[in-house]
Amino acid sequence: MRRTKNSPSARAVAIADAKTAGDEAERRKACLITGDPQLAEELALVLKHEAQCHVTRAAMANCSLEQLASAPFDWLLLDLRNGEGWEHLRQEWENSANRRKRLATVVGIVESGFPLAWAPLADHALAGTLRWPMENGKIRDVLDASSRADRSEHLCGNTGYRILAGSNHVFATYMPSLFLVIDELAIAARHNYNILMTGETGTGKTTLAKLIHELSPRSKARLLTVSCGALPNDLMGSELFGHVKGAFTGADREKIGKFQLADGGTVVLEEIDTLDLIQQAKLLRVLETGEFEPVGSNETIRVNTRVIVTSNVDLESLVASNRFRADLYFRLSQLKFELPPLRKRLRDVVYLAMNMIEKG
Repeated sequence: MRRTKNSPSARAVAIADAKTAGDEAERRKACLITGDPQLAEELALVLKHEAQCHVTRAAMANCSLEQLASAPFDWLLLDLRNGEGWEHLRQEWENSANRRKRLATVVGIVESGFPLAWAPLADHALAGTLRWPMENGKIRDVLDASSRADRSEHLCGNTGYRILAGSNHVFATYMPSLFLVIDELAIAARHNYNILMTGETGTGKTTLAKLIHELSPRSKARLLTVSCGALPNDLMGSELFGHVKGAFTGADREKIGKFQLADGGTVVLEEIDTLDLIQQAKLLRVLETGEFEPVGSNETIRVNTRVIVTSNVDLESLVASNRFRADLYFRLSQLKFELPPLRKRLRDVVYLAMNMIEKG
């Protein structure tokens, strides 16, 4: 039976929707704490436009972690770009008896990198980090992710959570088994390591690979993704390393490969387990020396490209059956992360469902 506009249930829904909209408009308040007037002016304008925020500015002060956590704002934005004036926060957190306590409303503002000494505070205590300058339209994603995580924590139980936020992507988890993985990935992202991530389809490998790039010093260079399982192996060499005109039938023009196009940036190789042994050998050479030759060429090209690889299967089993090179696996597995399937991460499903609902 269809409900009419005047039915009690319809009126109740309308009143609830109006109240929710009013509460949402009232709720969005942010306090920006910085000693940089230019940052305050620019960020206040962006927040007002992109996140529909009313922004209050406060001068730098020796606020305690408890004061920050209990402040009457939806978000507290701390300018942590150079660490000046906030060293006491890091020391207070390190000396705290509860070092795993997260400040649900506090987002730190950083630049291209985060001081290594501050990494534990950023990874464990803050709800997220906001890189500045940031692309328009991305700030609200970071702020909303911290809010969703805070609300989800009440639904999932007060178990704590981890958020990894970049300029375009966010990854959150409530599973303690993944906390160490997220913490280590956040640190690894800031260094020039190649990374292997394994796990079933849908576990977040691609999102994390993009976040690693966004949080790395290479973030301003290109990020290119290659699905190794989507192309036959006889075309994979051309896709990765390029080819010269006339190298094979149909090569009517020169092509630049992904490794050269992403020089200075990152290449993500999905389904690395589908590469044949010939392409594995070429990949091993690139990892070891940064050198390769395009298909049909004698010219050696040298690149500085970071490699992140993902796999849906256990590569060790492929090594045992001689379908994956042991030396390549050794090279990749020095930083290996395994992501459990969603069926073993039920608390994360709540966050993902809320995220999908809010994005419509």
